[in-house]
Amino acid sequence: MRLIKQTNRLKVPWYGILLLPVLILCNCAKEKAVIIPVKDGPLSIGLCNKPLDTIKKYVQGNWKYVYGIGGWAPAIHKCDSCYIEITSDGRFIKKTNLQSDTLFIEWKKQLCLCYPVYDSSYVMYCYQRGSQSTAIRYLFDRIDHDTLEFHDNLADGIMYYYLKIEKN
Repeated sequence: MRLIKQTNRLKVPWYGILLLPVLILCNCAKEKAVIIPVKDGPLSIGLCNKPLDTIKKYVQGNWKYVYGIGGWAPAIHKCDSCYIEITSDGRFIKKTNLQSDTLFIEWKKQLCLCYPVYDSSYVMYCYQRGSQSTAIRYLFDRIDHDTLEFHDNLADGIMYYYLKIEKN
């Protein structure tokens, strides 16, 4: 008795191998990226690559946290009683119902991601007195109506959304 070796090889004609890359390339249509800049107006202003005094003027005040999105494992971050205050004397105050932390601000101009492109802008470094090596870095993107949008100046940073409020 003779054993017959059976193989399950897929037989593809030689032109099938050439046809596959052509089909893949045809389905990958090239589209130009459309960059829509934030237009300055009475309700909105883009803060990337603006002069430092303009950024300070618009971000100073009291803000209520709405939500954050992103991070290493993208998620929506919420907090019902979180606030920040950015003062004219260079302080960044984070507040909740339970605690308040005061950080000090140092502004540095550098090349960073101003969504959706890289550009030169001012980054706000927030640190506790005497520990500048552990600074938190924020980049302000825009104010859209009454919402301040900024993000951690990191590759996997969170985009934060705050509403302008009167002093809380």
